[in-house]
Amino acid sequence: MNKIVFISLLIFIFSIRVFSQLAEYPWRPNSIPSEKLKVAVHTILTTEQRDEYVFSTKVEVFELNGRLVETLSSNANIETHSGKLFRLGGKSILIYDENRKVIEIKYFNPDGEYTHYDSYIYDAKNRLVEEIGYDTKDKILNKSTYNYLSDTDTIETTWQVFYEKTKSTPVKTLLSYNKTGRVLKRLELNSKGNDTVSFEYDSKGDFVKEIHCCKYNFSYGYKYKFDKQGNWIEREQTYSQLDKNGREETRVFMNAYRVITYYSDKESKSLK
Repeated sequence: MNKIVFISLLIFIFSIRVFSQLAEYPWRPNSIPSEKLKVAVHTILTTEQRDEYVFSTKVEVFELNGRLVETLSSNANIETHSGKLFRLGGKSILIYDENRKVIEIKYFNPDGEYTHYDSYIYDAKNRLVEEIGYDTKDKILNKSTYNYLSDTDTIETTWQVFYEKTKSTPVKTLLSYNKTGRVLKRLELNSKGNDTVSFEYDSKGDFVKEIHCCKYNFSYGYKYKFDKQGNWIEREQTYSQLDKNGREETRVFMNAYRVITYYSDKESKSLK
């Protein structure tokens, strides 16, 4: 299986973007802070593209109150050894409780077959404390925990995969936040050396940069084009790293394009 297919599989398994509705918990590899949509959005069609290659296409469906209720994604690539087209993507459905908290996400493959689900548990303060992935026979696939360190703006997360006869070593991450609840830093703790990812925002609160240090030293920058409602419709992601002479080299890494539909002005209300 080639590298692109492998990366896409990881993205599908981790279901990174679905979690933007849960809270600011970008502890997964390559995950970034979520955005707060402006005005009542009905659907968002997102296409990620590098040069002429389309990496993924995704549709998100929202209720009038702003809750994400369904996602559809599609991707495909040629498997190296067999030469056959490998289909990726699928559908997810989000289920909420009376407190507007996600309690379950059901996942389906591109053929519409139910494949697995995630369950979410909250404490008395309505904070996410546990997230468990199950297969269709209720066997645990993976488990995440969230520990809110007292008197700090830091959350300790752990993630573990369960195999047929064993389980992986827990992966630990520390997430640090500012007073408004935006995540500022992700410290990835592992036996091969810690890695820190810092997140930066502009004066409007839009996420504009992530800096990786010190296991690897590079950064991603984000530039946006917005529609008249204030939601971005184009995003350019750049990659920067110092060359052997200490000069910073920057190139375009990925472009994302969105088509957004809104509930009518008669129905919509600001989601402030």
